[in-house]
Amino acid sequence: MKSRDALIFIFLITVIALAGCVVSAQNQAPAGNQRAQNQAPAEIQSTQDQTPAENQSAQDQAAAEIQKVRLGVGFIPNVQFAPFYVAQEKGFFADEGVEVEIEYGFENDFVALAAQGEREFAIASGDQVILARSQGLPITYVMKWYQRYPVALMIPSSQGVSDLAGLAGK
Repeated sequence: MKSRDALIFIFLITVIALAGCVVSAQNQAPAGNQRAQNQAPAEIQSTQDQTPAENQSAQDQAAAEIQKVRLGVGFIPNVQFAPFYVAQEKGFFADEGVEVEIEYGFENDFVALAAQGEREFAIASGDQVILARSQGLPITYVMKWYQRYPVALMIPSSQGVSDLAGLAGK
């Protein structure tokens, strides 16, 4: 149960943090596209003339709707994404009113799509985030995915290599 709660907590924090990134990117739109400062968003205006009971009913209906989220992961289906597979299989996302669609591809593409607001968030390596930020893309690194980077160099023991220095000339 604790691992489920931790997974849900991490997922929700990620969604909330990335939602802030999307709002930040929208606020940087050209002046011609910005809403007048004194004009309330349409979703707020639509509830201003409602009675408290009607307003509460509309809020209850919105809360009951499932929020669809597209998660871009920069690889093929793989064990590294097991937390998402388990959460889907056990219904953890559905319990929280979230429907997660996992998309596979190249992480640099998903980083660009997230920066453009075309994906809610993406799983990407820190080096992709650094490259994107150096190109001026408005993305934020929210959390690390691994405790240690999951890349290893494997060499047959018959090669007699026991450390990096042993790779010289091979």
